[in-house]
Amino acid sequence: MYSATGDPGSWVKADTSTYTIEIDQSSSSASDATLNLTFSQGGQYKIQPIVTASFGADSCCQGQARPVVLCAVNAAPTIAIVRTGTWTTKVNNIFRPSPANTCQFTATITPNTLMRKIRFILVGTSSETGTNCNTGTGTALDLTFENQAGFDNPAGTKQEIVTSAAVNSVTVTVTAQDYGPYGKIKAKIDGTAVESTQISVLTDASPAGGNNVEDAWDTAFPAPTGGTLAGDDDKDNLPAIGTDNGDLLQRYEEYRGFTVRKEDNSADLYVSTDPAKKTVFLRDKTGWTITDGGGSTLSLFKKLGADTYWVVAGQTDATTRKINFNAKNTQRAVWVESDDGTNTGGAWGTTTGGTPSTYTSVYVYVAQFSQKLKLETALTAAATAAVIYTAASETDGSLKDSWQANGFVKIDNEVIKYTTGWPPMTKETDVATARIQVPADSTSIIVDGVRSMSFVRIQDEIVQIQVKYNGVTGNTIKACNAAATEIELKTGQYANPGGSYYLYAKLDTGGNTEWIRFTGYDTTTSKFTGVTRGVLGTAAKAHAEDCNMDIYAQFPNSKRGQLGTTAAAIPTGKTLYPIGVLKDLTRGQKSTAAAPHVVNADIPWFVNPNDAIRETSAHEAGHACGLDHANTYQIMNRILLRGAVLTNGLYDDYSAAEKAGFTAR
Repeated sequence: MYSATGDPGSWVKADTSTYTIEIDQSSSSASDATLNLTFSQGGQYKIQPIVTASFGADSCCQGQARPVVLCAVNAAPTIAIVRTGTWTTKVNNIFRPSPANTCQFTATITPNTLMRKIRFILVGTSSETGTNCNTGTGTALDLTFENQAGFDNPAGTKQEIVTSAAVNSVTVTVTAQDYGPYGKIKAKIDGTAVESTQISVLTDASPAGGNNVEDAWDTAFPAPTGGTLAGDDDKDNLPAIGTDNGDLLQRYEEYRGFTVRKEDNSADLYVSTDPAKKTVFLRDKTGWTITDGGGSTLSLFKKLGADTYWVVAGQTDATTRKINFNAKNTQRAVWVESDDGTNTGGAWGTTTGGTPSTYTSVYVYVAQFSQKLKLETALTAAATAAVIYTAASETDGSLKDSWQANGFVKIDNEVIKYTTGWPPMTKETDVATARIQVPADSTSIIVDGVRSMSFVRIQDEIVQIQVKYNGVTGNTIKACNAAATEIELKTGQYANPGGSYYLYAKLDTGGNTEWIRFTGYDTTTSKFTGVTRGVLGTAAKAHAEDCNMDIYAQFPNSKRGQLGTTAAAIPTGKTLYPIGVLKDLTRGQKSTAAAPHVVNADIPWFVNPNDAIRETSAHEAGHACGLDHANTYQIMNRILLRGAVLTNGLYDDYSAAEKAGFTAR
């Protein structure tokens, strides 16, 4: 009987199938046929002893040194697979998958004298929709074997391929059909159960367990502060505005990428986005050419700090506006869109539905600020107030504040700075009409219905509107005589001006009609107080129980005869046209000269349409980045101020300290 001695690690390998082994002869003869050893590396090995040294006089080798025996070793075959090199082509300067890009894998059989056909098999191949997050619709497998020399052509879904002839080692090419494919590959000795371990098609060692992202991309785009390399991480922390991180794009989605439009609109472009920076996508549906003097349509917008890209039709979902419609999350593109008639409120931008980060609609009404303006009254070179009018409507909350402080307007070729201003608030065609004549000293104007107006032109007079009252009709009062100084309400609603201004009311009808005005209402006694009887050309009269009392819509507490005009009686039926007013003007700004301007002079911009589009887009983009109204107004300012001052801008006149504050954020 023969037995091996020594550690297998000390055996000297003569070649791939022969080893030199020291053995003890413990039985009477070297003719014992075989012995089986299990090597530490696995597999059964059959040892055929071949005596190569003399045993000496003692045939049993008793008391002799151990003989040296050369043994032939025959091992069961194995197969191994390794990735060979990187992806063939770089994408955005990174070796990573992309449609038609390839990588290679080599399989080798042991022993090297064994020749067999080798079969490669793709396992668990991904089938993401399309080819990236916003391109394509199919769900075909994302990794395939294509026809290649030395192999039979693959069939079906191209997940297996076999060599045409027996080989000992061979390299196969795997082709990506997507920007974010993942899966595993193994090799098999064809016709047997002998196969390799499965390995990832990607180099995906980090993080532990993988994230379906090529490690070269993870190296180029490390985890954001507070985030991880996990495929579903969404902790984008730049720009650091507001309290919310993330942009509704998971790390894997940002890696898989998007098709966008080049900034010069010449062609489409593939991009993968930075998982540390919030990403915003804009689509212009207006045909408006947005320029900012910086050589790029987006150079100013990008001062937001977010990565910003243009997209076109087909690159966002036509219904939901989702940018990553082939993916899991729900970021929606900001659509720069003209007013289609549904914008009855006159807003510049709108978000509808859901909560921050889940808006179903984010869009900008270009028509609201791209209308040409006109000068309402002539302007001398020294004038410190200007009157303008426009057909555009500008009533959206915080945005109308842009008219109220530190703005710029261009009239003809002169740029004028203003400190205070009031927009026209409503369309010029949306006018009010005087219901009844009021005298020149009346601070309340009775109209057919109130509108949102700041200043109005009535004939040759300019009036500042400060308060609006919608009116109530159909009230009744208790009986009163012509001398009563208080009128008691019997049924209906009441108005309480609060003593700061007065309202008009009409009592009775026909020949007994009387107009009164009042300054207050006592809820305890149901009596109107501060009553003046018989106004607006009527006389005080006695009125029976249940007499009608109508309080029509009106503009109380108005300032008459403004901006150098003279207050005059306002006849019944006269129109109140909305106008805009700028005050405290500083003339000849931005290297222009102060000059006189005639009535109807062109105003190329009040709100520069380019700036307004960016400002409003930034606001809506804030929502797309998960921010609410508590912090998006800061974004609107920041987008215009961060690191630079606009050449002709809405917020050009912030102080150095304010600018530094925005830049430092």
